[in-house]
Amino acid sequence: MHDAGRGEIDDFRAALDEAVRRGGLPVLAGGFSFGSAVALSAAAADERIAALVAVGLPLSSVPAASLPRPRVPALFVTGGRDTFGPPALLAEFVQDSGQVVIVPGADHFFEGKLEELGNAIGRFLETLPVEARA
Repeated sequence: MHDAGRGEIDDFRAALDEAVRRGGLPVLAGGFSFGSAVALSAAAADERIAALVAVGLPLSSVPAASLPRPRVPALFVTGGRDTFGPPALLAEFVQDSGQVVIVPGADHFFEGKLEELGNAIGRFLETLPVEARA
């Protein structure tokens, strides 16, 4: 049930606990749309997270002032035609706290552009220190 972010952060932390139990550290956290806002909020206080991928951060509905800046290497991906996470709002929010990739022609759901999304994430992962990719 939607809980305006509070319960979802608890859910994210529970999923993170299970990921660590199954795979160990380090952990790459990520989310899509509202899930990217949840991941960003949860990652702010969790030392287990080595890097973050936020796709389609919906800054038109989640106030940027309510979101923390990432403390780990971070990738933010949005579509050039994303009305929920417009590129200009994303660039204003991220500033120098992460890498921004705008997929030209993509909407919020990256319809027909999933390969470009995957390539952007792959390029980001290649830039991480080996211990963060393990």
